[in-house]
Amino acid sequence: MRYSDVFVPGGFPRHTYNPRATRKLEERLAEVADNLCKLATVTGHTKSGKTVLVRNAYPPEEAV
Repeated sequence: MRYSDVFVPGGFPRHTYNPRATRKLEERLAEVADNLCKLATVTGHTKSGKTVLVRNAYPPEEAV
């Protein structure tokens, strides 16, 4: 495996993504799509994985 496969600036880290199964964050974020009257806000420290979490729930090629 090459370092460019692991560290993908601006991309999705396929090999190092850490799913948050115990907190069910992916599930809770995906539920927002089922309700047109809901708005989700994702906050946290810098480099905590906010963008990656959202891109996992809403892949850019499927998002509006």
